[in-house]
Amino acid sequence: MNHKQVAERILNAVGRDNIQGARHCATRLRLVLKDTGVID
Repeated sequence: MNHKQVAERILNAVGRDNIQGARHCATRLRLVLKDTGVID
């Protein structure tokens, strides 16, 4: 799986409009979500 495919899966899982911000380090991607209730 390439980076674009991973990004698409993440966006589909949490909702494109639900992402308020994002940060990353070498091993983690941290997303700040507007509404955590819409994801499992």
